[in-house]
Formats: sequence, structure tokens, C-alpha cells
Amino acid sequence: MSNNKQPLEGLTIRIWDVDNKDDKKKGSEGFREYTEQIGSTDLKHTVHKWDKKEKKQDTKQGLKKSTRDWAAEDKKLNQVQELSLVSRSDNNDSNQSLKTVALQHELWSLILSKVSVIQDDFDKKQWDPIVDLLRKLREGVYASHWSEGNYGFAIQVFQLSIDCAIKAGRYEELAKSLVGLIENLYVVLKASALGINTC
Repeated sequence: MSNNKQPLEGLTIRIWDVDNKDDKKKGSEGFREYTEQIGSTDLKHTVHKWDKKEKKQDTKQGLKKSTRDWAAEDKKLNQVQELSLVSRSDNNDSNQSLKTVALQHELWSLILSKVSVIQDDFDKKQWDPIVDLLRKLREGVYASHWSEGNYGFAIQVFQLSIDCAIKAGRYEELAKSLVGLIENLYVVLKASALGINTC
């Protein structure tokens, strides 16, 4: 009789594989299980495959420390947030300008993340800085010919600007956003749909 005790097992997570790519009627190709080993950082990893009737098992180290550089990402977000208004920036530095579509999308993601954590729709102080960021983004979108013709994105930016300006009580920014959307963007969009060049 062996004295080797099997390790106590804890939580098991089962992840089903995607459907069989050759025959959708067969459904999932199998599943993988990860089982916690009590008193250890190891996970027991078991692979089950239906077609091959396989069952492979091995033990792997537990969760690994993330190699993602969170500080660099925070710094990058701060940099895009600190970019100046296009109307007040140096036209020669196109790489660090919100005329650059990639930077527009970075700033858009940052704005959406800030909007998602606001608890009180009626707290004007929380909406104020978002209105300022949206002003920067609107200027960049306009200066880059509606984000290089991405009218859907441009409309989202202007519509959110209108919503946030109302919540912040920033009526001068509300007026600018409405004019930009109705008198400029919608006109260009309609002309584009009709095949008319407005440039």
C-alpha cells in the first residue's frame, strides 16, 4: 500500500471548447478543466476530447504574475489626456496632435471609461472635465476631416458631447456641439451619401 497521499483538490473550473469547425452538428470538441490543489500554487490541468476519447492530464503552476506594464499604460492615458486643443497646438507636430486618428480613439476610450464611473448624473462637477476632453476630441475629429471620413465615430463624439454638456450645464459647449453635428457633420454626411464632394 502506497503512503503517497493524493493532494486535496479545491475549486474546478471547466472551459468548453468551441464547436467542431468541420461539423457544427457535433457541437463542442471537448473541454478543459483546471483544478486547484490545496496547499499548493499548482493547478491540475485536464483536457477532454470527445472525438479522440482523449484525456490528458498535467499539473501546471498556478496563476502567473502579469507581465503587463500598467504604469506605462497609465502614463500613455495621461499623455493623451494632456494633449492641447488642436486650435492651440503646433501644426508641425502631427504625431502628438489630436488630428491623429489613433490618438482620437485613445482619448475616446479614456472618456468612455470616465463616463462609466460617474455615479450622479446631476453632479455638474463630475461632468465638467469630461466636457473639456470632448471639446479637444471634437476639434481633432473636425480638423482630421471627420476622423478621416469615419462619420459614425464622429457622430458618436458629437452626440456624447451634447449629452455631457447638458449634464454639466455647459451651454456654450452644447451650442458648439449642436452646430457641429447639425450644420456641419450631418451636411457632409448627406453630401457624401449623394456622392457630392464638399472639400
